[in-house]
Amino acid sequence: MEPKTNLPASPSDTAITRTPAHVAADINAVKTHASAVFRAAVDEGKRSCILIGKLLEEAKSLVSHGEWGAWLKDNVDYSESTAQNLMRCYREFGDEQIDFFSGVSDADFFSILTQSQMLELLALPKDQRRGFVEEHRAEIEDGSLSTRQMRDEIDKLKREAAAKDEELEAARGKIQGLTTELDGERNKPAPEPVEKVVVTHQPSPEQIDKIRAEEAAKADKRIEDLKKAQQLRMDATLQDKYKVEEALDKAKKAREKAEAERDAKDEALKKAHTDHEDQLAALTEKHEAELKAAREEGNADAETAAEAAKRIEELEKSLKMANPAVSEFRGLFSAANSLIITLKDKLETVRGTDPDAAAKLDRAMAALAATITKKEESA
Repeated sequence: MEPKTNLPASPSDTAITRTPAHVAADINAVKTHASAVFRAAVDEGKRSCILIGKLLEEAKSLVSHGEWGAWLKDNVDYSESTAQNLMRCYREFGDEQIDFFSGVSDADFFSILTQSQMLELLALPKDQRRGFVEEHRAEIEDGSLSTRQMRDEIDKLKREAAAKDEELEAARGKIQGLTTELDGERNKPAPEPVEKVVVTHQPSPEQIDKIRAEEAAKADKRIEDLKKAQQLRMDATLQDKYKVEEALDKAKKAREKAEAERDAKDEALKKAHTDHEDQLAALTEKHEAELKAAREEGNADAETAAEAAKRIEELEKSLKMANPAVSEFRGLFSAANSLIITLKDKLETVRGTDPDAAAKLDRAMAALAATITKKEESA
């Protein structure tokens, strides 16, 4: 069936008198339809970029050495440079592992980019790429951010980072210079009491003492100023150090808490597994005893043979149902269900204090649920 395009009817198809407004409405309808088709094609092209790179990686591992260029030309009509760029996009942005906080894998997150935009983004460090895309997401999705503009933005970020590095290096050099100057001042010999000048008369002892005191006061003030400057820098450095140590300590405690919770959950899971195995063993023993008794009963009394045979059949069926794998799954499922309830409680606690973090955790839980229910695709 041919797709409907909502094209305007010809004058012979309608009895309504058409006006310029009718024509304008038809033109805008066609434009909207064409734009939607174009956007869908562009979006599909972006998503296929990473997948093609993955398939090219697979093909290269299978093609004999020295035949890669010919294989590309004969089979997929790609140059080696184009193929290399597509494979690089897959290696850098094709990670399908789901991010815990965002609930979105790299492959899905960066699929809004074109191939040329992905290549431009490689100029940024890996830990800054998601932030850049998130900041410019609206412009990328509506197509208003061109590859050239993206390159300019990334170059600007790199220049700013380089300028900050230069400022930091200059500050370090200045501190080192002041430290050297302070050490020099400390190691200087005492100033001469009187500068060598041509005088017409011999200064008095009082004048000599005054000059010596003035020079000594100047030297002391200079040393004191250098000490203060160095102390301020040392205080700032120590403050930064304390902040880093505090952050590390918090991270360590959080990790220890998470490990303790994980160990407790593992212990609960292990206990549930052990209890289930004990129950399974007791049930099996009970069924075997009843089966034995039923068989003896069937042999002892011919009148109840049919009833004993039926009981034996039921007991054997019940024994078959006591599948160790099924029982183990039930135990694991029960423990997992308890863990999910605990996760939900923790999520509600976070939701009351940090809604943004709770939103990210909601996405992570949804991704986990999707992973559990996802069926393996047939080869």
